Amino acid sequence: MENGIIIKDKECRAGARITIEICANKVYAITCGIYGWTCHTMWYSNDNEAQKGFQNMQADINNILQIMPCDDDPKVEEKMDVVSDHISDFIDKYS
Repeated sequence: MENGIIIKDKECRAGARITIEICANKVYAITCGIYGWTCHTMWYSNDNEAQKGFQNMQADINNILQIMPCDDDPKVEEKMDVVSDHISDFIDKYS
């Protein structure tokens, strides 16, 4: 969180959260995290861009959560490498 005023906050039971805050100088921060994996913040200059960013980031996070294997999956290690690659791509996309 960036010490702003939270205007939207969504938590996914599968293990993620995404929040929009309006911060000083009317700059918008979107902070999203996939629990145990990453926490990332992206900055936007206006509400319209922030709302679009929120929707896009939320969809991409949901896609990542859908490919996460269960701990008892026999291919968990192999699948976790794929998840890690998707998270890296997510951070690159939103940097």
